[in-house]
Amino acid sequence: MPDGIPAPQHRILLAEEQAAARDLLRLGLDRLNCRIESVESAGDALAEARRDPADLVLLSATLPDMPGAPLIDAIRSLPGLERVPIVAIHDGDPEVERACMAAGAAACLCRPLDPEILLSSIE
Repeated sequence: MPDGIPAPQHRILLAEEQAAARDLLRLGLDRLNCRIESVESAGDALAEARRDPADLVLLSATLPDMPGAPLIDAIRSLPGLERVPIVAIHDGDPEVERACMAAGAAACLCRPLDPEILLSSIE
């Protein structure tokens, strides 16, 4: 990029139901110099993804209004998001992880999250 013109920022859509977890994730993701849009429900995630498609989706696999695998399927059905990388965060349930991976998640990470593993998965 020419001097004085900022590089375009990648956009991350973060779907996490717990406000404290959203805040911690945002703090960790700030190092990536990305634009982060955070929402607290699957419905909000789908609405935001339709409005402004993300370069990466980071989602809780335990959102109360839609589990991870169906949400991944729904995101993948949106125009322009068929191949967006999706990282699912879960509580260690191997069935949830298998379902999310089968639905097309690029990675599944177990809580509690190690910030370095999160960042390396995203990069």
